[in-house]
Amino acid sequence: MLTLTLTLTLILTPNPSQVASGTVSFKNPFDEPLMLAVALEPAADAPPTPAFQLLLRKTSGLVVAPGGTLMLPFTFRTDDMTNHGASLVLHAAHAGRALRWRYPLAGVAVAQPLQRPLPLTCRARQPLQTTLELPIPGLDPAAVDVPSPEPSPAPEPEPSPEPEPSPEPSAEPSPEP
Repeated sequence: MLTLTLTLTLILTPNPSQVASGTVSFKNPFDEPLMLAVALEPAADAPPTPAFQLLLRKTSGLVVAPGGTLMLPFTFRTDDMTNHGASLVLHAAHAGRALRWRYPLAGVAVAQPLQRPLPLTCRARQPLQTTLELPIPGLDPAAVDVPSPEPSPAPEPEPSPEPEPSPEPSAEPSPEP
């Protein structure tokens, strides 16, 4: 069997719980019609719930004319913030040889940025250090293997210099020239 793996990887980046769609365009490179069977294979390390779905009603017996093009639509949807992978695989036979085309797909959920910035304020000349943990929708905390940093102690405030006393007016008259 001759396998052709294409190096172009289609990457989709929707927000969690939103659907993204893509299309792979396959062109028949031969001078005669080609009969195809299409399958969507999850990656070896893929989660049990498939994030990719093929949008073809018929996945086998697809005939592509010589030099013709077949559009292969698919969708990607996930509820978590993990990377997903799959391959769109096309099987065919030509001149007595089994052929296979493989199109790698990658899906990454991306959290939507905040609509407005968070204002953080503190009093002047007062050091303030706070660790703020923000939940990311769809991110499983157990999936994160980065240890949270230990908070460093707040720096000691520098003492402000004491003002120099101003000279007091004397009660003695000043000598006149």
